[in-house]
Amino acid sequence: MRIKRRNKNGVLFLISILLLVLIIGGVVTYIGEKMNLASNSENNITISKEIELRTGPDDTYPTLKKVTAGDNVEMLSKADSWYEVKTKDSFVGWIPGWSILGTGLKSPEDQNKEKLSSYSILLNPISKQDDSSDYKGVSSKSYNLKIAKQLKEILEKDGIKAILTRDNDETYPSKEEITKIAAENAVEMLVDIDTTNDSNKDVFGVKVYYGTQESSIVARSIEKNLSEHYISKISSSEKQANFSQLSDKLPQVKLITANIGNKIDVDLLNNEIANKQFIESLRDGIEGYLYYLINIDNYNAKRKEQLLNLPQKGLSVPMYYMKQDAYKNIAYGLDGKKTIEENGDAIISLAMIAKYIGKDEATVEELASWAGNKYYIRNQGTQPTIITAFAEKYNLKVERIETDKLVENLEDALRDNKPILVRLKSGVFGDRVTYKVIRGFEDDKFYINDPNDDDVKLTSYNGFTENDIKNNLAQAWIFSK
Repeated sequence: MRIKRRNKNGVLFLISILLLVLIIGGVVTYIGEKMNLASNSENNITISKEIELRTGPDDTYPTLKKVTAGDNVEMLSKADSWYEVKTKDSFVGWIPGWSILGTGLKSPEDQNKEKLSSYSILLNPISKQDDSSDYKGVSSKSYNLKIAKQLKEILEKDGIKAILTRDNDETYPSKEEITKIAAENAVEMLVDIDTTNDSNKDVFGVKVYYGTQESSIVARSIEKNLSEHYISKISSSEKQANFSQLSDKLPQVKLITANIGNKIDVDLLNNEIANKQFIESLRDGIEGYLYYLINIDNYNAKRKEQLLNLPQKGLSVPMYYMKQDAYKNIAYGLDGKKTIEENGDAIISLAMIAKYIGKDEATVEELASWAGNKYYIRNQGTQPTIITAFAEKYNLKVERIETDKLVENLEDALRDNKPILVRLKSGVFGDRVTYKVIRGFEDDKFYINDPNDDDVKLTSYNGFTENDIKNNLAQAWIFSK
């Protein structure tokens, strides 16, 4: 009996056909994907750095997932500098433009780093006539200057302007000279650099002293970075009762870098690796404070933009400011620089009211010239007697508001489109008696035009409660034609 063998050639042929079909299908699919990619090339973007995909166009929205650098995503829409995208695994969300290859946009971190170049700091390497030396014969003032120069160099690499109070060991700058340098360079902070010389071996390491609340922020930033990266002992920053503060408005710290009476401290000062840690930690501490200032500025700028984009609440009383270039140097008053910038709250307020009512001739310059110093008392400012004189000169009606029904009277006047001049006590609205204009009452809040406003306070755009007005009001007047 013959046994039939299977035709191996037929099986091989069938397998070959199947493989060919699979290969052709793969090629067709690949070409199709490429053609589809090409047809939507303008909507396909590449991620340049790992970023979080968010549910909305802002970094305050919740995170969906992380997108990896090099990933290709499909752009669906755009809102300002944010892009709505679809990932390859079909997640839809938003990413910032700076994370996309080729946009040229900079991340917030990069933008903040660029802003460092707008800051200046003053480094004061302490020098004394009766200076002491360590066991190597190196004086305290030499260590102080060396550290200051190293710190200056590394700060300036990041764009910060660093000024030294001296550049050699034969110079002994006075407090007056240091004050002058600080003023001429408009520095943001002063760092005194010094050592101590104590024979007590238990005294070693770094210490930061300060004298004011703002200075404590600098001190703690330096302390934090040193604690994290420097090998030596870092004592807690401390407020010093007899701290020699150059100015209450200038943040200032005193950095004790080492005890040169302690051999270990001296050896650390002269160790290349430890010295590098120390200088870089100081830089990071100083920059930490500058970034703190930058973040405040960023917040204020964002807040300002939001407020300025809101419609003005209340009457359309124009907004003038004492610090405006057009007005600030006009002569007025008997205090300070004797100009509108320091003394002109009443004049600016009256000019705003005059413009609203239609008395265009009553400009700030005209009112300052007319009033002279007739209604001004040194250290007290403009007196209320100017109010009736102003009304008589420009043929306006003025009515004094009684305080027993204050809020009701204010609301009635505003409903009748009448602006209100108020004289406010020192407190919520400033550190001295001041004049302002109430222009509106909406959402249970009063809105005022503040002559002493600026880009940070934005008082003219924030509402104030009834209690804010009642508790701080000295006098109030309603104006009309």
